[in-house]
Amino acid sequence: MVATLCEPGKEILSWKLTPLENFLTPDDKYGMIEQVMVDATNQVCLDINLASSHEWHSGLTLGSSQFIDLLDDTRIHPESYSLAHELAKDIYLEDGNDNANVVLEMAIEHVREKPHLLRAVDVHEYAEQKNRLNKKETLNDIRLELIEGFQDRSRLYVESSKGEEFYMVSGESEEALSEG
Repeated sequence: MVATLCEPGKEILSWKLTPLENFLTPDDKYGMIEQVMVDATNQVCLDINLASSHEWHSGLTLGSSQFIDLLDDTRIHPESYSLAHELAKDIYLEDGNDNANVVLEMAIEHVREKPHLLRAVDVHEYAEQKNRLNKKETLNDIRLELIEGFQDRSRLYVESSKGEEFYMVSGESEEALSEG
């Protein structure tokens, strides 16, 4: 309810929230309300699947009239969706599928169902062909996310030895220091 009053019309500013609000500019008041809304959302969380399937849960941003992308259930950032679509489409076509009616969702499903096709992609070579060397890391992250979605790729924590701790704290190397 309150979120709908934060639309571009900023109707929330008409609410009297505190007797001291006259000392704030409308922009300052709106900024504080916005921060409280963000904090409340972060504390309560938002079930994105529920919001996208039930319009009355969605507030302003996830109405049922909007298109839901298959990449929405991945950790791929929406800014990189076009890059992910392009990669999936290229792999889909390279796998011998028809070029006439390539539907991006079909290409995404195809590469997710056949992860071996993604594993075979040389990201450096692909980025070079597409003249996107500056997006090489992003392409690799997209490839890994489509292969094994939500996989934790971090290394397991290994406790440092006393010697390694010494070198980290001192900033020296084994070559610079010797016993005695």
